[in-house]
Amino acid sequence: MAQQSGTTPLYDCKAIYDHFVSPWSNCEGWTVLGVNGWIYTTSQSGTVALYRCLIVANGGTDHFVSTDPNCEGWEKEPILGYAKTQP
Repeated sequence: MAQQSGTTPLYDCKAIYDHFVSPWSNCEGWTVLGVNGWIYTTSQSGTVALYRCLIVANGGTDHFVSTDPNCEGWEKEPILGYAKTQP
């Protein structure tokens, strides 16, 4: 939850009814709610890649974060960075 060397903030964002995380401080043009945490920008020992994924269904959208590079069969958006697997 605190900035470490080699990390960058992940922002908590809101787009109409959908909350999502973004590596961009402007939340890609949507509402910025604050910093959600910090993530490594490059792979480190003991980290795993985090992907932002998108579900589009029934006229709406929903974002989620996954360690699956295939987003569990849903649309893959940008890689967010790398998170520690242990505290």
